[in-house]
Amino acid sequence: MRREGNIASSSAQARNRHGELFDYYLCRGRQDGVCELQYLRVADVERAVATLFGTAALPESVLKEARERLQDALEHLLTRQREQRVRLSKELKKLEAKEERLVDIAAEGELPPEIVRKRLRELQIKKNGVSAKLASTEDFLRSKTESAMIYLDLMEKPRALFLSASDGVRRMLLSAFFSRIWIHDDGYQVTASSEYQPVVADIRSAVREAAANEKSAGDGSDASSSEPLTQYLEVICSSKTTLVAGAGLEPATSRL
Repeated sequence: MRREGNIASSSAQARNRHGELFDYYLCRGRQDGVCELQYLRVADVERAVATLFGTAALPESVLKEARERLQDALEHLLTRQREQRVRLSKELKKLEAKEERLVDIAAEGELPPEIVRKRLRELQIKKNGVSAKLASTEDFLRSKTESAMIYLDLMEKPRALFLSASDGVRRMLLSAFFSRIWIHDDGYQVTASSEYQPVVADIRSAVREAAANEKSAGDGSDASSSEPLTQYLEVICSSKTTLVAGAGLEPATSRL
């Protein structure tokens, strides 16, 4: 019978039939009496999770193209942003001029005070909106691109990286790649399934979409592969890409 659960670690040890001590995990639901998942050896769980990292890998050729596309998208967006900043700066100056003119009109008593206050509030709201857009800097786009590049590097050989990493780095890798992990036990083999972090899912989706567009273009369809894939970066920039420390696999942790 296949059983699954969220794993919580235990500091307890057990002996196998050869008298050897080993650490094990147990499901938190088992502690609450709502899960029948058996005690699982740490080595078996680590092996199952390492397999998950293998499924997240992307071919080297795909990663190389993805990096090039990402850089192209960055340059395209930076150019577009600079053009937008020029337009916004002009718009802000016009709003400031209107505001000054309205203040002069109010001083001359040409409009009732309530109308002047209303128009000033409206101008201030517009100015705040323009100023917020101007606050979006090149540094933000470059930072997001750098984070995405880091993920592309991690996705080259994630399984080997996980297996060779220290417990602290493993915790970071787990948090960087997965938002949720399930452990399964059918009585013969311990396996794992997962839900990717949004940024990982976005990168994989963008890579697949780019490949599909290239194929469609190669088949003679209307799809164009000459335009920079600005969505490649825009999608990734919409996700949180901070590498944060999280739960790991060593027995001292409370969850995967």
